[in-house]
Amino acid sequence: MSEELKKRQEHLASLEDFLQSPAFLGFKSGVAEDIRRTRDAIVSIDPLKIEDFVEECKLRGELRNLEMMENVFEEARATLKSRIDEMAEAELESAHNAKQ
Repeated sequence: MSEELKKRQEHLASLEDFLQSPAFLGFKSGVAEDIRRTRDAIVSIDPLKIEDFVEECKLRGELRNLEMMENVFEEARATLKSRIDEMAEAELESAHNAKQ
């Protein structure tokens, strides 16, 4: 096993630990609360003036960012797992070809 693959597996283990931790649950609930507040702020704006329209656009951008943050760690885990699988398969194939 290569050093890079080993480091990625250690990183995945750390990420898995974080996803099971109270810190992650706190992060998720904090982001959910920020999303709720941002949606409430968007609904409360009556965009009759250009300044209000600009503020609504800003809040909608913030909302999209928060919604992406909501799943960033789970998506990172899935991406890392896929990359580890690819690397492991490539190493096995390389070792197999070296034996031939």
